[in-house]
Amino acid sequence: GSIPEAMVAIELVRLGHQVIPQQKIGRYNVDFVVKDKKTVVEVDGALYHRDIYKGDREAVIQLSLGMDWTIVHIPAELIEKDIQRVKTIIDTFCNTR
Repeated sequence: GSIPEAMVAIELVRLGHQVIPQQKIGRYNVDFVVKDKKTVVEVDGALYHRDIYKGDREAVIQLSLGMDWTIVHIPAELIEKDIQRVKTIIDTFCNTR
């Protein structure tokens, strides 16, 4: 795990979410499953954007979880600048329950 990942984990728990780190879904590991929001949170470093297989990965994860789940990608540099953005991102992109 990276520093941004750790920061996101701490912030999600602080916000009161049920967080499972490094959850295996299909053949992939995702950074976090936020159970109460039916959301997968991925913290993306710069490397991620060059990954030509990310579409397949996304599809496998989505199909494994079901279409009522949301997959959110948070750029690592965003977190390093402002950890408070995690809440905004979760509130904006996640299914409200």
